This record gives sequence, structure tokens and C-alpha cells, in this order.
Amino acid sequence: MRMRSTQKMAALAVGALVLTIGASPASAAESPEPLVTIAPEDEQASRAFMTEFGVAADVQDALLDKARHGQSLLADSETADPVSVTEFTRDASDFEVATFEDGSISVVEREIPVVVPEGTFQPRAVTGCTVGGGPTYTTYNNCKVHYRTPIFSYGFYTSFTMTGSSATISTANQMFHEYSVGHLRDSWNLTVARKTGNAANPAHVQMRVTYTLYPGVGQINKGVRIFADGLKYWQQSY
Repeated sequence: MRMRSTQKMAALAVGALVLTIGASPASAAESPEPLVTIAPEDEQASRAFMTEFGVAADVQDALLDKARHGQSLLADSETADPVSVTEFTRDASDFEVATFEDGSISVVEREIPVVVPEGTFQPRAVTGCTVGGGPTYTTYNNCKVHYRTPIFSYGFYTSFTMTGSSATISTANQMFHEYSVGHLRDSWNLTVARKTGNAANPAHVQMRVTYTLYPGVGQINKGVRIFADGLKYWQQSY
């Protein structure tokens, strides 16, 4: 079972200009000069991501223009609801793609665990999420948690055990950061917020990233979590 991810991006002010969440591409074009510098490699990564998930080239142009003018995309808004959500499986991962009214998308990716036969030794260095265990418990090892929008891409790896009535986080590590369009990453950290949990209070790990909107006009906090309650696990952004 998976929960639809939620996104959060703070509105920023530059002098007397109020940056409005969800402003239309046309309003962005009215501003004579871009406020935000986007590194070429970040734009390339963002466009590759949007192309991968079917965002048309003209929509990509409009979304990146909004970013250059300091405007948030609806995919990064705390309050915006998607107009559609699509789920599918590809390349050993489950994907959830939420599409918003301005054409922006958010993608939640969760690796599908590969079953390890009982008695087989498989080191954690092996790439990919593996699952094993016994009659009363199931272990999930080195599972990737990944969150992406046209502006942000980051995540981490974690391992945990579920017994049916409880879950325990064993490790959380290997944070990764692929791009942040028009933002500079100031700091990031990974925390086991609740090591052992159940259906009432799930175990969870959370990654938090602090960004400065280039060239340094304000900060925002982003993050992603994974929860496990003993029977299921799911991912959520915040």
C-alpha cells in the first residue's frame, strides 16, 4: 500500500516582488529579467526527467521559465492537488506519477524487493532491494527511497524488518542528490525518527534537505520519509 506523496515549497519574496505559488506561465513571462540562475547541468537533468515521464517540450519550457522567475511549481506546493495520478511498474521499481494543473509532475519511486531463497547469503553490497526472513518476520535490505519533481531529485537507502505486528529500522544511509534546479543545497541529514513502530505509530526514516534559492534570496526545507508498520511500508514527501 502506498500513500500519495505530499509536496512542500515555501513562497519566497525578492524585494517588493511576491513569488506566487502556482502562477501561470504567462505571468512569469511578464517579468523582464529572470530572477534565478539555472545551471546548465541542472536544466539538462530536469529536462531528461520530464522527458522520461512524458512532459511535452513546450510544457518543459513553461515550467523552467516559472523557475527562472522565482515561481514555485504546483508539484512542489503543499496545497495543490494533482489532476491525475498514474501507477505502474518498470525496471524493478514501482512508480507513482502525479500530474498537476500547470503540467508539472512529481514521481515517487520504490524498488521492488527481490526474494532471496532461504539459506542464501547475499551481501548488502549487491545493488537493489532484497527481501528474506523466516516464518515470523520479513527483512527488507538496501531499499531505495527516491523523490523527484522537475526542480528536485533526492533520496536514500534503508533496511528494515517487519513481523506483522511491528517494524524495526536497522539502517538508513547512502543519501543521494541528483539535482536542484535554481537552488543551492545548504545542508542535508538522514534521521531514524522512530526505530521500532506498529500500525498506530509506524517506524520511519526521514531525509531533510535545506536549499537556498539562488542567488541567496531565501531558504526552503524539503524532505522524504519511508514508513513501516509491520504489515506494509510506504513513502511520503514533506
